[in-house]
Amino acid sequence: MKLFDLIKKLYDGQIFAYYFDLPFEETFLRHRHKPISNEIGEHQLKNWWRDKDYITGINEKSIYKDMSMDDIVKLIISDITKSKDSF
Repeated sequence: MKLFDLIKKLYDGQIFAYYFDLPFEETFLRHRHKPISNEIGEHQLKNWWRDKDYITGINEKSIYKDMSMDDIVKLIISDITKSKDSF
C-alpha cells in the first residue's frame, strides 16, 4: 500500500496538501533567507528542484508567488474549517 493511500484510509480522505507553485527563480530567492542557504547553493538547489512536482493520488492546492502569507494562512484555515463543518 502506498503511503498516501494509507493516510487517506486512516484519516477518511481528510488530507490537506499544498504545493508551492513557484518558478525556480522565486524558489531560489526564498531559499536565500533560510539558515541553510550558505550550505546549499544555487547549483545544488537547481539539481533538486522539479517544476510541477505534484503528488499523485491526492488533491493538492497550489500556492502561487503572488499570494501573501496572510492569503496562504486564510486558505488553509478555510479548508480546515470547511472540513470540520462536513462531519
